[in-house]
Amino acid sequence: MKVRTLTAFLVILSFSVESTFAAFSDTSLSFYRDAVTTLSAEGVISGFGDGTFGPEKSITRAEILKVFLKAKGTPLPEAPKTRCFRDVATTLWYHAYICEGVRLGIVKGFENGTFGPDTSVTTLEALAMGLRLYGIAPVTPSSPWYLAYQNFADTNDILDSASYSLVTPISRGKASELILKIREFTIKSSLLTNVSRGCKNPGTLASTNTVQVAGKDRSYILSIPARYTSGKAVGLVVAIHGRTNSNAMVQGYMGLE
Repeated sequence: MKVRTLTAFLVILSFSVESTFAAFSDTSLSFYRDAVTTLSAEGVISGFGDGTFGPEKSITRAEILKVFLKAKGTPLPEAPKTRCFRDVATTLWYHAYICEGVRLGIVKGFENGTFGPDTSVTTLEALAMGLRLYGIAPVTPSSPWYLAYQNFADTNDILDSASYSLVTPISRGKASELILKIREFTIKSSLLTNVSRGCKNPGTLASTNTVQVAGKDRSYILSIPARYTSGKAVGLVVAIHGRTNSNAMVQGYMGLE
């Protein structure tokens, strides 16, 4: 008996799986639990020796730069032999990270030639670092400098300006959430452009693609929920239709449109 090759292959759905455990003893009830757990599982962040993470504690300029670079998977080249700033000694752990941040145009120092590696970073400073690293920073200057970054984050649901103070240091927990928000926005904006209700869930992103099967182009629809985050395990649902159906019909059956 000859087995025929299916003539079409269509709808792929993926959905996020929420974290069910806390990576640290003090994050189980934290608003930032899932973000912290995700980045911890990826090896991007770590806690303290007593098993805590300190989600409400502040994070320094050097620390958040290191976390941003690790979250993006940026390879760290050999550190320069000379200082990038007069307050960043070549023997310190953050020397290589800060010099790479300068090389990539992510960070700048102060007018007095210092970087302030141990200074707590504000939410807006952290936001600017992240947007620059992922190449999505606003190109039009604004006055004050942070306004363009603030508006971009508000418009694209990366960071609600009502949720933070302009001068208050960002917490370790909120920094973890910000990192994932920026990364998620970058993934969605670069891979998918069409918006669909997918599974009757507003905000799901969908795109139509083609693949060659036995020398012929076959189309399929990829649908990814808006809450999808890179690096997290997800379930995959595949729907395959027969010769007499179409992509559009399967979308209807599955409630994708």
